[in-house]
Amino acid sequence: MNLGQLKTKVAAYCNRDVASFVVNGFDVLTDAINQARRWAQLVHDFNYCRARGVFNVSFQTGGDITSLVAVGTTNPLDVKKIEGAYIQDPNNITYSYSGIPIKIYSRWVDKQRQTRLYRGGDPYSYPNGTTIPTLIQQPNDVQLIIQNTQAYLTPGVISAYQSLSSLNIILDVIAFQPDLVNDTDQDFFCNYCNPWLTQASINGLNVYLKEDERLQLQAAGLEKMWTAILAWDAALDGEDDGDLQ
Repeated sequence: MNLGQLKTKVAAYCNRDVASFVVNGFDVLTDAINQARRWAQLVHDFNYCRARGVFNVSFQTGGDITSLVAVGTTNPLDVKKIEGAYIQDPNNITYSYSGIPIKIYSRWVDKQRQTRLYRGGDPYSYPNGTTIPTLIQQPNDVQLIIQNTQAYLTPGVISAYQSLSSLNIILDVIAFQPDLVNDTDQDFFCNYCNPWLTQASINGLNVYLKEDERLQLQAAGLEKMWTAILAWDAALDGEDDGDLQ
């Protein structure tokens, strides 16, 4: 089912024409559908939202996660959550799924880790004029540090890749699905979660509809539909590897 068909269906439940939901050029019906989809993605990590993207990270200035594009395409990914990071083989220009796994830390955790490398504790706690102790050792491994949408690599990357000034980093992410805009647009919500999406959209429209037009939906019914969606999504997970336990 595409967006146009879903709009017709929801409007029929509301005993209205699709055109009646356009107010001052704003499509209230399409917005209600997209808001329901976005809410679902905020509260659950769907397998259909998992993607692999690539972006370039400079050794000096880092990289911006908002520049991430789906591997093998130029399609941008709207990142909700990062699940894994890999250094792409510099000789592999096809952006395949091969890569060297690296750890991901937040900027705050990285600051704590760097602090432990100094003799005498936190180097920022020394009074002015005091010589700050030198590092016991420089990190010789490569990790990805994240601060907001900015990403940078730890200093070990310079010695590990001496002939380069940047690397392509592959990220496994949970990505928000783009809003449905055109009547021909569709996604897994339209095709596989249609009963829930229909009622969730109606529920959103009840804020717009007049009191005598509002549909009284059963919260228990919506909850059962949502539980069924979660069970369906869980069934898409791969099997665990017992050898990793």
